[in-house]
Amino acid sequence: MSRSSTGPWLRLLLLVAALAGFAWLTRHPDAPIVARAEEWPVVGGLAARFREAYLGPEEGSPGASSGVSSGAIGTAGEEVASSSSGVVFVPADPDEVGARPRVWVPEGTAVRAEPRPASRAWVTTTATANLPWLERRGEWFRVRIRGREGWVHLPGPRKSLEPPLGREAVPPGPLPGREADPERLAVARALMREERTATLGPYPLYTDLDAGPFLERLDRIATGVESAYRLRYGVDPVGHPREAIVLYRLQADYRAFQAGEEEVADLPATGHTGGGLVALHAAGPGSEIESTLVHELAHLLNRRAVGPALPPWLDEGLADDLAHGRITDGGRLLPERLGGETVPIGGHRVERHGGIAAAIFVDTAFGTGRQVPLPDLLAMDHESFVRSDDRQLHYAESALFIRFLLSSGDPALADAFRRFLRGVAAGGPPSPGALGAALGVDWRPLEMRFRAWLRLAASG
Repeated sequence: MSRSSTGPWLRLLLLVAALAGFAWLTRHPDAPIVARAEEWPVVGGLAARFREAYLGPEEGSPGASSGVSSGAIGTAGEEVASSSSGVVFVPADPDEVGARPRVWVPEGTAVRAEPRPASRAWVTTTATANLPWLERRGEWFRVRIRGREGWVHLPGPRKSLEPPLGREAVPPGPLPGREADPERLAVARALMREERTATLGPYPLYTDLDAGPFLERLDRIATGVESAYRLRYGVDPVGHPREAIVLYRLQADYRAFQAGEEEVADLPATGHTGGGLVALHAAGPGSEIESTLVHELAHLLNRRAVGPALPPWLDEGLADDLAHGRITDGGRLLPERLGGETVPIGGHRVERHGGIAAAIFVDTAFGTGRQVPLPDLLAMDHESFVRSDDRQLHYAESALFIRFLLSSGDPALADAFRRFLRGVAAGGPPSPGALGAALGVDWRPLEMRFRAWLRLAASG
């Protein structure tokens, strides 16, 4: 073969080798050969720029971050959702989901302006959070939280998708009530219009609603939530309520506060709980506002009575089960009675709300085969539970499964579930296996009994 015929093939092989080498370097930008190349003539500048592009600037270099920058967070829709008060999945903006690596940051971690211990800490995490990280320097991660960026120190290896305590975390036991995070409360209050202070039951209230019968009714409801919780679930919250409630008159003001809350910024929510603070809005039917309040207060009680690291089916299921209880005209919560209302909307059409609507929704899902098998529902992690398009079904099915265990008419099931809750509060695992052992039944027959009970509940 002549030199003229081998030339194109040789150039092609060299080009393929160069491309393969570059692809390898993009996956190994911290390789020693790249660091050494910075000292070589001609290519040294290119190697330095390559490392900076893929690893970020070194601390103290001109391109290094010297402070905290702001960022935008999207708002959400109208479907009810809520964050957990314990280990929670913290989403990024909708267009960032899956685009950034993520790291678990424990509760109580200082977020600093720069990656060094003496740097100013502008916020401390109030819950274990799964945050997107934008840059890493050894054990320091630049993360985004509450619409801003800062540095956290995380010694040791960390998996970006695994909670620090594992998927079946053993909670540390019930924790006493805690006062609202001062920074978070200050931000929430700054969005108030003509703020006034009062109380809802044992909780301090910040609101821009006018005083009157509606607030008086919410006060009576909040006063009775803890005693109803104790009777229904057979566990006693430790300590005393210390958290605060922020109730916005306008949905837009709640959305503005929600948009700065990394835990729920891009989730559809009518209320949420975190850092010793319950936030919700009063724009909607009174019954929906009441059930949202009960739901969020139940999260505070879950933390005080069972533990802060509950799986989502249990944390959200308990909160929704309590919120599905009937509320009398006098403002008394009757959790053993399935609540809700049917509203005529013209002709023979009606709208159903609350617990009744949830029962019909889940019964329909069973009828069409869309329900989640109970072992799968109980094993679901926070990401799958909250971020799925079927999250409404996850919430409703979890709540109604708990209601079935407590209100099916089988005292053995109710006693077994309450015994399971006491075991979790004592430090036992809140796992499907632990619940199955407490109930002492096979999942398939239990699911069939659940479906039969659900038909009756949906029929009213």
